[in-house]
Amino acid sequence: MPETEVSIIVPAYNEERVISDCINSLLALDYPKEKYEIIIVNDGSTDRTVDIVNEFAKDYKNITLLSKENGGKASAQNFGLKYSTGRFVLITDADTVVERDWISKMLKDLKKFDIVIGAYYARDPDTWLEKVQNAHYLIKFKFGGLKGRPSVGTNIGFRKEVVRKIGSFNESKTSVTEDFIRRAEEAGFKIHFNPKIVVFTKCTTNIKDFLKQKLRWRENLLSYLRGEKITFSDLLGLGYTFGLSFILFVSFFLSILRLNYQYFLFSFVSIFLISLLFYSKPLLSMYKSEESYYVKYFMIYLLLEMIVRMILIPYLTYRLIKPRKKPTFNTRR
Repeated sequence: MPETEVSIIVPAYNEERVISDCINSLLALDYPKEKYEIIIVNDGSTDRTVDIVNEFAKDYKNITLLSKENGGKASAQNFGLKYSTGRFVLITDADTVVERDWISKMLKDLKKFDIVIGAYYARDPDTWLEKVQNAHYLIKFKFGGLKGRPSVGTNIGFRKEVVRKIGSFNESKTSVTEDFIRRAEEAGFKIHFNPKIVVFTKCTTNIKDFLKQKLRWRENLLSYLRGEKITFSDLLGLGYTFGLSFILFVSFFLSILRLNYQYFLFSFVSIFLISLLFYSKPLLSMYKSEESYYVKYFMIYLLLEMIVRMILIPYLTYRLIKPRKKPTFNTRR
């Protein structure tokens, strides 16, 4: 029997609408099936997720279904790691489909690096909100708008030895992938981002969940307030994100107190123009490309980001008073 080379871990919670497409894409990989295993970790689903995965497992020996009580994405990933047998581990989400050469591209880079991070785009974007999110992904990954190193939990691969040295995913963190990569960097492991390793994921389909997602991703400030180590680059990022939010928040209340909307209007327009300037180069590249259609959707994305900035300060204050329970999946797409 050939040795298992790659373990693919897919955490899943109530994914009956999307799990079949994910598994089919993993089975269609241009890599020998006897050399990779697919581990689906059912994190306490209450729908037909388990039944659907079991149907696949009957026909394919390289599919394993593990079930556990609901504990969140990091918990599911750690559970899968315990049973993984491959020298390399790839992780994606149950609402994602991968390209046929996903393993091949990952392994090519993992021969040189310890952790490899890929890009992601919207899968069949249909609604205006899905197109707005895809516009951001395109600007970020395809047109050079990425600032710093990404932490992409839906498209990541790493050598098993990384886990042996730094431990598994921290289940108490909101940004578990960011924390994992940071610890690996501090331990001396080599990290690489390759935008040509691509997966396609389902986007949030309603504005409420979009805003909640964006706010949740900014909860890292709370970790620093509670004493977590902060680097200079972290400080710069926090200054930009939360500094602008604070200005917008203060100007809003100043406008109410002074009964003069110009305070808020001036701040709003100024911060929007700063954001636009921040992305001016990749936005120009998009405008000159075949995907110029997405320019208008990216402008809408920036406007939605302004809403996030407006409510970020009161949201974080609320989370500071009432900490989030152990994170779980959000299947409302």
